[in-house]
Amino acid sequence: MSTAGPVTVAVDIGSSRVKAAVAGTDGVVRVVQFGEHPWMDTGTAVDQDGTIATGQAATRRMRDRPEGWVGDPLGRLMQGPFDVAGVCIDPADLVAAVLRTVLTTASSQYGKADAVRVVVPVAWGPRRRTALRGVLHRAGVGDAELLDAPTALGWHLLAGGVEPPAGSHVLVCDFGAGFTASVLARTTDGFQELATISDPAAGGAAVDVVIAALLVTLPSTAAPTPSRLPVLATETDQDATRTITEYAVRARQAKEALSTTSSVVIYAPAGAVVLDVTHLGQATGPVLTRAVAVARQAVDAADLQTSQLSLVLCVGGGARMPVIADALTEAFGTRPVMVARADTAYAVGAAQAPAAAPAAAPAGSNTSARSVRDGVGSVLATAVSVGLYAQFIAGTQRYGPRQSITPGTLLAHWGGLASAAVLAVVAAAAGAAWLHTATDPTVEPRTSERRYGALLMMAALIGLAVPAGYAIVAASYFDVPVEPLLRWSMLPALPLAAVSAVAGIVVLRHPHPPAAPTAGGAGRATADGQRAMSWRDRLRLPAASVALIAVGVLLIGYDVSGSPTALNLLWWLAGQWMPGPTMHIISPLGRVGAACIGAAIAVLLVRRLQHRLLLGALFGGVAALGLAWRTTGVLAVAWASVIAVWWLWRALSPFAWAALRAEPAANPPFAPPGPPPPADGREPGTVRDSWQTHR
Repeated sequence: MSTAGPVTVAVDIGSSRVKAAVAGTDGVVRVVQFGEHPWMDTGTAVDQDGTIATGQAATRRMRDRPEGWVGDPLGRLMQGPFDVAGVCIDPADLVAAVLRTVLTTASSQYGKADAVRVVVPVAWGPRRRTALRGVLHRAGVGDAELLDAPTALGWHLLAGGVEPPAGSHVLVCDFGAGFTASVLARTTDGFQELATISDPAAGGAAVDVVIAALLVTLPSTAAPTPSRLPVLATETDQDATRTITEYAVRARQAKEALSTTSSVVIYAPAGAVVLDVTHLGQATGPVLTRAVAVARQAVDAADLQTSQLSLVLCVGGGARMPVIADALTEAFGTRPVMVARADTAYAVGAAQAPAAAPAAAPAGSNTSARSVRDGVGSVLATAVSVGLYAQFIAGTQRYGPRQSITPGTLLAHWGGLASAAVLAVVAAAAGAAWLHTATDPTVEPRTSERRYGALLMMAALIGLAVPAGYAIVAASYFDVPVEPLLRWSMLPALPLAAVSAVAGIVVLRHPHPPAAPTAGGAGRATADGQRAMSWRDRLRLPAASVALIAVGVLLIGYDVSGSPTALNLLWWLAGQWMPGPTMHIISPLGRVGAACIGAAIAVLLVRRLQHRLLLGALFGGVAALGLAWRTTGVLAVAWASVIAVWWLWRALSPFAWAALRAEPAANPPFAPPGPPPPADGREPGTVRDSWQTHR
């Protein structure tokens, strides 16, 4: 079967099984079938010649060559190459082979994938995510999105018809091989992880061990007929030398059977024994107590009270055990909700999620164009800063004897020094964006964006160091006290450097900004139709504004100091075209410069061309008429302040828009869960039948 139009494939790789789901344009999410099962073993078989087999082929080869079997390749991803029966193999090749098999199977059933998403544990750090990025490149899907498991489950919750309002909180309890508790906050455009705590000794593997120990100790009983109780084995096993670990397989079968019936018959060393829910509760009590404690720690780490939880979700292979629901209900006072198809919930949720996070840009995208813009902006701001500083040095006149007890004084264009200092900070920030484009494309997007945040914080320090250097060099050159120079270089640059540091902290904490209304530009579409620009696009100072400031400060500096002399002809022409009173120190050329600064401010404040022209004419006229010899420095400080405020607004406005669009979180209108999904292997994308409660 194939779906018409583009499809999105979501993959969930576990320690023992891999699941996949496909979302088509018809709004239906379908689980990929691997033979008779909706999952495929992640184990791989390595032949003597290094050939890697996956899926059913790997299972068949394992019988003939068990020494070449690798059961959990994803768990070995960070270990580096290792030896498999005399063959040195890279675990990245094993995981890539599994991914290729999954994608090939999905393509054969539903068509070629146009987008790929991979579910990863939220506890994975940058190293593991970057290593997985390398695996995705080997598998040929380097532009795949990485989606945290709790977030994928949250989108599955929304698609199932249960929509928490913005500001509510959800506790996700994942009973897989281990146990993971995550607290999610519902935002206006998705979910945000507040806290995640894991404990490998509180999950399904630990439950299997305690049930296996119980099977060894339970007395035998006369086996009832299959019509009364289900029988999990057809032959008696009287070998008492078997270990508890070997009986964990049968324990897992008993655990899964008790999720749908009250008692089962299973053969243990003593013979046929009856295992019921009461035995299960007694045996798993310590493990469940530990799991509940982990869940409480996650809620505490999120700085929440249990009464603030709007919903408790259970997911994972062991989530169907009724004793788990009882333990969580007693602990949190809320009956947990379990996903009907708990094993494939993450893959289905990832397929249902919108494009909430930009992936690494593939070859041929507009990354090179953005890199050029960032590079041009950095070079332009640097050149203007150095040029204005050179004009300040060349046009400054010193009064007083050198090397004298009486300090000398300077007659200078202080606005030029202030402008050079501010543009040094701008150049450092643009350089941070430029360096960010050199990030390895295999790096996980969140890690890459956080690296940009760290670069912004470094740019703030560099942006302060350069103005300080300007002041120290000028003080040494003119042999004057450094304090006045520091006032005009450091103070105007300080607010902008502080804003750069704040922006860096914001990017570190929120690698992807929320969606906010924009007038255009690069960005990603969100579920509500808004455009969410990347941080680099949001914080990039328009080059036109920098160019106008450069021209304006240069002309005002020439009008005040007469430097550079190359502008003498332009000054004469301006006097001919725009004659003014000769008694004024500021000539028409200086007023043109003030008009340029007013236009630069207009470029920052509005985005549409017609608005910029109108506002530029207004601001330019006011600045030109109000310019005087003693206000040239004040004008430079004014536009520096405007840049700082503009930059701060660009960093914080996405969160302001998100707060304005947020709905009240009181009395969340949860819809009652519906019946289990149909048994045809399909997962609806927007209906309520994805959920069932424990009974």
